[in-house]
Amino acid sequence: MANVRLHATTKEQPLVRFERDERATLRPLAPGPYHSVVLPPDRPVPTAERPVVPRVEVERRPLSAYTDLVEVSP
Repeated sequence: MANVRLHATTKEQPLVRFERDERATLRPLAPGPYHSVVLPPDRPVPTAERPVVPRVEVERRPLSAYTDLVEVSP
């Protein structure tokens, strides 16, 4: 079982850590399902009145490209 094994990084059982550090911060689940509060407009919005949404360009690079940016100390 994963919750009773000794974690390699923390050197403690995940279940013990959860009970000690995290359980008290959890809140109960909502009593009912979540319903969005976003309401549709009262009337259809003509295309000419719609605000222009700016286009954002996002650069995509492989993670190996970031290794070149880091100076490695001997």
